[in-house]
Amino acid sequence: MDLTRVRREFPITEKWIYLDNAGAVPLPRFVTDPMISFMDFYYRDGQASHWALLAETVKDCRGEFGRLIGAEAAEIALVGSTSEGLNIVANMLDFKPGENVVVTDVEFPTNLFPWLNLTRKGVQVRTARVLGKENPLEEIAKEVNERTRVLAVSSVAFANGLFLDLGAAAELAHSQGAYLVVDAAQSIGVIPLDVHKAGIDFLACSGFKWLMSPIGTGALFVRKELVTRFSPAYVSWYSVENPFNFVPGNPMRLTQDASRFTISGNINMLGFQGFRAALRFLHEVGVEKIRFCDFMLRDRILDRVAELGLPLISPADRSRLGPMVNFRVSDPDGLVKKLRQENIHAVQRIGGLRLSPHIYNTVEEIDNVMALVAEHARANPLGCTD
Repeated sequence: MDLTRVRREFPITEKWIYLDNAGAVPLPRFVTDPMISFMDFYYRDGQASHWALLAETVKDCRGEFGRLIGAEAAEIALVGSTSEGLNIVANMLDFKPGENVVVTDVEFPTNLFPWLNLTRKGVQVRTARVLGKENPLEEIAKEVNERTRVLAVSSVAFANGLFLDLGAAAELAHSQGAYLVVDAAQSIGVIPLDVHKAGIDFLACSGFKWLMSPIGTGALFVRKELVTRFSPAYVSWYSVENPFNFVPGNPMRLTQDASRFTISGNINMLGFQGFRAALRFLHEVGVEKIRFCDFMLRDRILDRVAELGLPLISPADRSRLGPMVNFRVSDPDGLVKKLRQENIHAVQRIGGLRLSPHIYNTVEEIDNVMALVAEHARANPLGCTD
């Protein structure tokens, strides 16, 4: 990729060194320009063809996202967030009292609260302690048993970047007759994935992170063999076979594909113009190339952290690490404030400084940030209480 050209697509680079892409990626022009054009067209002429535009947008986005993860369009439903997708899954499954869901101790609340909400129905939630462990799957296996109905994991953990072997996780879940549910918000768009080769049953992700799409966009994958096995807990007019038949008394016949799980027929159409544009960019450039760029920057951070002798919160084994690095410093909140004063955006997570670069960041930016980290570390050495 031409880095100069890529950086011109991200207006934030004109002022900031932005290293919180795991939180939210600043929207690039190749996403916002189609949204602006759509808005201009829509309120001049497009309102007259609203339903056709809606159908086209849904069709395109389902197809483009399916292609990205190795799925069929029929296995994709559009959602507004990872939370929405995981709640759809949690409430479609017919749990019995005493059955359990296994999660890990590095899950974002998005992949925890929908399962905890089921405890009122007698479902147990078991937590595998994987933080800092050499073999996270061994820890997960200790919690999975014959009563496990769901193993719910993040492909990449939000706080420390733990990258989980989803194929092995699927084998573990399926060995006990459980489903593998994946929160992929921190990996889709930067780490290639084939959901069928990995054996994933359900997957949800939002668009506003590594996909570089607007807030309010996302997608849910349901493996085709499972689509008609479950009835949705919530339905909309877009969940049925003929959504444009508005005749009163029309029988409700759910679609035979994943669109039956669509909660809102009136999707965020403006946002999904950006979602479609972002997906097309990813296909044009290639996720493997993005992974190479992002991991090169990640490794630059890791090398500097090692040189400074700062302890990692992230896994030291780079094969088990996603596109972010979390390391321990004294007074991380104070460091975050100092960085902000230099127009550098990073965040504190679980007591460490988390840096998450993306394709528009540069080696020079990483070196500048780590020089400030080194200065902070010298002035504020880690003590026994840190």
